[in-house]
Amino acid sequence: MFIRPLSRSLRKYLVPQRPFTSASFYDDLYEKTKLKYKSKKLPKDVNLRGVFACNELDLGEVELDSFLQIQLGTVYRGLTPLSDAEVLRIYKNRILSIAYVEGNSKLTDSRPKMMQLADLFSVPEMCLLCNNSIRVSHGLMHGIVMKNVHEYVEQNKELITFFERLTAAGKKLFLVTNSPFQFVNTGMKALIGSEWKDFFDVVIVQARKPRFFTETTRPFRLLDEKTGTHLWDRVSRLEKGRVYYEGTVKQLQELKGWNGHQVLYSGDHPYSDLADVTLEHGWRTGPS
Repeated sequence: MFIRPLSRSLRKYLVPQRPFTSASFYDDLYEKTKLKYKSKKLPKDVNLRGVFACNELDLGEVELDSFLQIQLGTVYRGLTPLSDAEVLRIYKNRILSIAYVEGNSKLTDSRPKMMQLADLFSVPEMCLLCNNSIRVSHGLMHGIVMKNVHEYVEQNKELITFFERLTAAGKKLFLVTNSPFQFVNTGMKALIGSEWKDFFDVVIVQARKPRFFTETTRPFRLLDEKTGTHLWDRVSRLEKGRVYYEGTVKQLQELKGWNGHQVLYSGDHPYSDLADVTLEHGWRTGPS
């Protein structure tokens, strides 16, 4: 997107003298989450040393004894306790195999189905489990929003005016998103109107950022908007009005000639959106 550097009104969002590192980000996130949910604890009769999270069946807490027996009355989905009948329906048995818990069997999938959450060393695993839950829930969230889009998105006429001014000034606009086209199309129609693609010279969906910025070998594919599937034909140019799938920033720069400080890229995630294009490609970046 070719536009001028950050205006003074946007500079207030920059945090001076604070490097964005993954450690500090997750430390802050963990502390904020801990404070927010400080009052939401497991019942006092649950032994924290025996708490496991079942990442296959989406159960929040399962207490096992030293013989890998499920302690009935201690199984929760989030903060909701499950009945003994529901637990037995899910697991078929009170006793779990060591292969199920630790994933060390040669006859089954080697990945463990459970994670023990017993001390501070478990915090990274908690973050990964939460991240996986968010990833899995995206599809469900997309469906809910698309069915009731006007409950979540309001048309912004000022946004239309903003895009019109940019295009009138000769700026080139592009959209790179991790979301699928159907979800993006529904939201953009509600925001701008059915002709929203006319504002953008390039539209890229399911880009899989941050890999879009770091990998170099994933090719662009043209998306069939009607079927939602991508075509296998080689993409040698990026055309306005078409929708592309995956690809890399390296190919985007080569095909369009957009490089370095010519580009101002706005995103809402400091790592997935902003860090790599700034450090590796010299793009100007700003919050969206």
